[in-house]
Amino acid sequence: MKGTPTPETIRLRSDVENKLGFEVTCTRDCIILSQELKRFDQRFSLSVSTLRRFFGIIKQNSPTSYTSLNALARYTGAPSYDKWNDLHFQKINKKGKKTSEIFKDEITFKDFVLSSDFNTRPETITSSIQIINEILNLVEKKETFQLSAQKLREINKLTYNLIKIDAYPNEAWKRLNRIPRARIFTEAFPPIDFLDGIGEMYMQDYLETSSTEEERMFATALIAAGSIYTGSNLKSAVKNLKPIEKYDTTIHPSPQARVLGLNLLALKNGVKTETNQKKDFRRLILEGINDETEIWPKWSGLANIFKLKLAEWLILSNDVELLQAFYSSIKTLKSSQAITYKHDQFDVSFEIFNAWALFLIDKKKEAMDTIESIDLEKLSIHEERTISIYYYALTSKLYTGDKRMESIKYLDLLTEQTKYHGLRTMLNLIN
Repeated sequence: MKGTPTPETIRLRSDVENKLGFEVTCTRDCIILSQELKRFDQRFSLSVSTLRRFFGIIKQNSPTSYTSLNALARYTGAPSYDKWNDLHFQKINKKGKKTSEIFKDEITFKDFVLSSDFNTRPETITSSIQIINEILNLVEKKETFQLSAQKLREINKLTYNLIKIDAYPNEAWKRLNRIPRARIFTEAFPPIDFLDGIGEMYMQDYLETSSTEEERMFATALIAAGSIYTGSNLKSAVKNLKPIEKYDTTIHPSPQARVLGLNLLALKNGVKTETNQKKDFRRLILEGINDETEIWPKWSGLANIFKLKLAEWLILSNDVELLQAFYSSIKTLKSSQAITYKHDQFDVSFEIFNAWALFLIDKKKEAMDTIESIDLEKLSIHEERTISIYYYALTSKLYTGDKRMESIKYLDLLTEQTKYHGLRTMLNLIN
């Protein structure tokens, strides 16, 4: 690199590496970082060559552009490079103008809805927690209080930003679990990426405060899934699941799908349960795959949620017969004019699982075409790491050479972040 790097450059490199999870010392590291930046925000992606120059891997003949610095600063959690610079080096805005005050000392709910930025400054964290508590106050006190789907997603994005930096206070989620109408936050966006730590405690508390069979089924199934992800004994993981022998149309399809899927995985691994020893166990799963929209009424919220929640367990079980039925159902669904297949929240997850199904039923060309059409940036924030493990585990099988090694390196990072070594091992063993 030309000359000695400035203190700002040294600090920004360090902040980026801390966010990424490893030191950037070679071209392959820059490839992974470039992918991560693109996934973080398509508008601020950087080329591998730019990153190689910034990290001193190759010679840099001119200063790093402001656009590049802005992208790297935003990746670390700052709204902009100027704000990152002000925070660490106490410099004023170069133009002498007051910078944007998205994060004020007293941020309002309206402020949050209008902004998707997040940084790790103490005042930002404090204000974010205040927002969550204010929203809980509204849900608790105002019977007519309603949230749009967009606001619900924004609130949960704020929640998971706090969880990612281990700043989400226990009293907030415990309070949430004790306000009946606020439990929708957990049900719509469960802490799937964090079931090795706070997510498990969160769901255990949700279970302890459950008042309906649906809530208990939802919580026990998710806790069992987390145990399997982290590599716990499978027999112990499924022992608290309530037996199921027929569908309950008054209970949302999602927890029923997860319970059946967990029991299928147990059966494939030689673990007998009351559910998977039923004579019609596999027929029941097939019925859910083929007749989902007829079984559950419209209140269930999203057509095909049963297939989405069942899919990962079909994959982990490597059940070719049921995967073929899943594939055929999705193929029919996509070609149907009567049913809407697309849904912003679930598209990416669905397509990743569909690619896995194609791979496992020996349609590798179609699997490759599907995987290459996927935009990981659209993953829902509460499960982006977990679903990305499925994505990179599959690309590590579909690709060869450098592309395969890139997938493995990113898979290593995601596994370390989630501690889902059990999930990683199971996916590695699938042929």
